[in-house]
Amino acid sequence: MEDAKGEVAVHTRDQRDPPNIPPYLLSGGHIDQRGVEVDWPPCLPQANVLKISKQDQDLRMEAKQATAVKTKACDLFARQLAWEAMEVMPALRNTLTEDALLAAIMNQDSPLFLVRDFDSDQDVDEKKRNLPVANIYRLMKKPGVLPDDAKVSESAKKMVARCVKEFICVITSEASDRVIEDRRATVTANDVLHVLSALGFGEYVGPIEEYMQRLPIDIFHREKRKAPSKEQPRECRRTAAKRRRRGR
Repeated sequence: MEDAKGEVAVHTRDQRDPPNIPPYLLSGGHIDQRGVEVDWPPCLPQANVLKISKQDQDLRMEAKQATAVKTKACDLFARQLAWEAMEVMPALRNTLTEDALLAAIMNQDSPLFLVRDFDSDQDVDEKKRNLPVANIYRLMKKPGVLPDDAKVSESAKKMVARCVKEFICVITSEASDRVIEDRRATVTANDVLHVLSALGFGEYVGPIEEYMQRLPIDIFHREKRKAPSKEQPRECRRTAAKRRRRGR
């Protein structure tokens, strides 16, 4: 293929166009026994995602909805990374390796290039990374992500976990900067969605918004029972205790 000057254009591996993501890859979850599409909860625990987010020193507060959005984004990111890595592998191989993942990450035309600075130290205990590898593997084995006969090496699983952690750190850092610029203290779900679009993950926004609409309305607004005030008279507290025993 020649350019305007008549020179042959070299199309290297890192300059290739990223494969088009099929719509089903970012759609909802699985179909349950009743035939209903179910995609809640995601495979990654929100507590682990929040723990990684709090490592950012600029993060003051993060709304529960923001953590839920970030967790779902990690779900989609792990799927996309595994799928694109499988696309660059030779046709005769069915085991996903670190080399294939690295090739997908180092493609500068792909948004996955965002996590190129992931922690590659293999001597670190995986438990300290706060992301369970078993959960990461479940994301990669969701229907449509990898071929049915595909296998994933242990090193590839750990590498995906490290990349997902780097993804969380980058999203949190960008969202924190946005909040600081707006002179606010809390990162919201809209902040996370805005950052995803700005960093090239705009395809995640639609599935995430649909996912948030399916969540129970009261999941983020659970009222906590207030303990009797110490300022109440002793007789009132005894009466309240009797009522609780009767209710049992």
